[in-house]
Amino acid sequence: MPYRYQGRKVASLEELALLLHQDVPFFVKELKEGRLLPFLMEQDREKADKINRILPLSYPNDVFLFFCTYILNPHLDFIFHDRIYASYQELGERMLSVSPNIDSVLLPIVTNSLLSRHMHFTGADLRNPELYRRIVEIERGAATSHEKAYFLLAYELSGKKTILYKGVEYKDVFNLTYYLSRREKDLATLGSYLASSPLLQAYKEYSPEKQALETYLHLVASQEREERRLRSFLEKKGWKG
Repeated sequence: MPYRYQGRKVASLEELALLLHQDVPFFVKELKEGRLLPFLMEQDREKADKINRILPLSYPNDVFLFFCTYILNPHLDFIFHDRIYASYQELGERMLSVSPNIDSVLLPIVTNSLLSRHMHFTGADLRNPELYRRIVEIERGAATSHEKAYFLLAYELSGKKTILYKGVEYKDVFNLTYYLSRREKDLATLGSYLASSPLLQAYKEYSPEKQALETYLHLVASQEREERRLRSFLEKKGWKG
């Protein structure tokens, strides 16, 4: 039984796999309400059965279609939401492009371990086992801090050795600190931000000056703690400042 999308005949599962992310709500409904099932069964019963097994699972729509895509065609480049990434590096650069914020559309890639799944689907885990090991380790860390895991994955994939902050690239954290200190009146708040920033915690792992950066962030955190203790002491003594 042929399948048609917007008047266009879909000839194969490979063609369908590329279409899924072009209209996410439509294809999620088509799959979950069974209208695609006859076509899937006709083309490949085993793949149809695999998709049927994940239908009851409570995945977000983009994640659900991700799994369907690679069941249909496990050889595709990385596809998520409505975009095809020609390389993992391109994905990493996209993730960093909004830093220090996190792209909420891309965050499920981290929290659902989609990159390691893609590597497994495509055989990249066997071609590059060391990268696969690092990716799996980062994804597991999302259970502790999905923000840090997001930036770790972004740096791992992009190969960047600099800090991208609100669209501006800084060669190291010292340049970033200088920039922020000129705009931040409350330096204690700045110190707290620098010490706890998931972006900087991730960047530290890929910085060419990792040891110096670790020392710097430790000192910033220590200074911030001491300033809090001093404020608390003075307040107890009745200092109103």
